Amino acid sequence: METLSMARRQNTKICLIMSGFILPAFLSFSPAPNLTPVDHELRLKYARQIMNNQEYLSLAFTDSDNGVVEMFIVEKMHQALPQYSDAAIYSVANTLVNEANRAKIDPLFVMAVIQQESKFNANVVGQHGEIGFMQIRPKTARWVAAKHKFDFAKDEDLFTPATNIKIGILYLSYLNKKYGNPKYSTAAYNMGPKNLKRILASEQEPTVYHGQVFKNYKAFYAKIKKSNSPTRLVAAQ
Repeated sequence: METLSMARRQNTKICLIMSGFILPAFLSFSPAPNLTPVDHELRLKYARQIMNNQEYLSLAFTDSDNGVVEMFIVEKMHQALPQYSDAAIYSVANTLVNEANRAKIDPLFVMAVIQQESKFNANVVGQHGEIGFMQIRPKTARWVAAKHKFDFAKDEDLFTPATNIKIGILYLSYLNKKYGNPKYSTAAYNMGPKNLKRILASEQEPTVYHGQVFKNYKAFYAKIKKSNSPTRLVAAQ
């Protein structure tokens, strides 16, 4: 039975390739039917706020049916968490997409923050006690959990990617609402609101960290575009 099942899966894969539905070259396994779809309208709206017009037209693209953004996220998690089963990988990816959709944040921007904070190392601890993917301080995690009324049992839970991502996105969402400016909210995520207030009071602009995250953000879009050649936008939204 198992041999027959594997043969059927192989035939299905061949048929898909012959039909032109070729997955991007960077994917190593097929998408699961329960993979949460990205809200692409929100994704493009967020990208439009951050990118200038030329960058937006060059890098942003429509993608409502072929799943390249979703599978890019899955593959990054697969690379970062090789010890996880496929089911566990999809669970982490779905947490990221669900929380990003809910927070009205481009999930690729969240990925760019993770890249800058930890390079997708779930076990890294920062010099100020920041933990995991999105380098969350336990004090910040407890504040976010209390604000959103969910249990945060112990600091060690921040080493769990899904928990870390959920808290990180909730905190970034709070900062987005507080500042209404992606550059300021991203800077505050890195240095804290008090330090950002001090910098702005001295009439300086926080550019370094946001610039680094933005570089990661554009690189992710460029990689997906190169691997999949998706349909690009032809006019600014």
